[in-house]
Amino acid sequence: MIDIIIPAYNAYKTIEQTLLSICSQTISPLVKVYIIDDCSEKTYDYLQAVFNKRLDITIIRNETNMGPGACHNIGLDHAKGDYIFFLDSDDLLYNCYSLQNAYNTIEENPDIDLVTGTTAFEEANGEISFINNHNRCLHGKLYRRSYIEKYHLRFNNTYNHEDSAFHTLFLISQPNIKIIKNKLYFYRYNTESITKRDKLYDYHALSVFIENTLSLVFEAEKRKFNKIMIGKNLFANICYVYYLHLNYLDQPDLNHLYHKLLPVIMLYNSYDKFVPKKDKYTIYYGFSHNYLDIPPFSFNEFLKRINESYKKEKKVIEWKN
Repeated sequence: MIDIIIPAYNAYKTIEQTLLSICSQTISPLVKVYIIDDCSEKTYDYLQAVFNKRLDITIIRNETNMGPGACHNIGLDHAKGDYIFFLDSDDLLYNCYSLQNAYNTIEENPDIDLVTGTTAFEEANGEISFINNHNRCLHGKLYRRSYIEKYHLRFNNTYNHEDSAFHTLFLISQPNIKIIKNKLYFYRYNTESITKRDKLYDYHALSVFIENTLSLVFEAEKRKFNKIMIGKNLFANICYVYYLHLNYLDQPDLNHLYHKLLPVIMLYNSYDKFVPKKDKYTIYYGFSHNYLDIPPFSFNEFLKRINESYKKEKKVIEWKN
């Protein structure tokens, strides 16, 4: 049995199409759907009548709006199937064989904890790009539930980056992963989503990303996960903030961002000795392909500004090379 967890908030325009993509699956009888209604303006009870002959749907309604992280946790707490698939209420399974291909793979390989394939991303202009094994992305992956429960992996109760924090913690635990070439997930461009309505969403969400990074390390340390894996992901998160913030150098509150990032870099310094230098280079330059014209703002200048944000408190960091 595959449990599909769908957080939903006022998703009336898209969720039926999402459910139709599940109906079309060749193994839809093996699927149970959990819709976590995050206090939407209207209920989704009508969906059970619409799909009662095609899908096994359970709707759980939150009394208050709790955010996607909490919704995913509620879904995990109710799930009983062997496998978990996370699906957003405005996205689709790529084709009718998506679940079948992932399911066959994980069933035939009992030592595999995760199956991942190709995700299609719809751009604003309608063009479609494809990424195989989008490593930091929660979606387009079939998780073995017993592995999630083995380490009691759960989401942060935040509204941003909770999905990447969960999946990164999953990766740090060093699961066995099988990558297949099949297309599993279709990420639709939704103009009404908060990520698209807010033109500065990526920048505004960086503060929460930094908080989630600190939480991620705490959860990994609590479970005694591999220090090399923790260090590599810490460094990757710092590089992500650096490269992404290059798009927003004109923002007036950059100092606030630098101030928040300092504890992350100080924490990373305690892990630096565990991370091979070649891995650091690979991670650092791995992000650069997103920036064809990098502004004249070096990584050292980035660290310098973080230091300056803390000068009054006399907390200065040194970057370890």
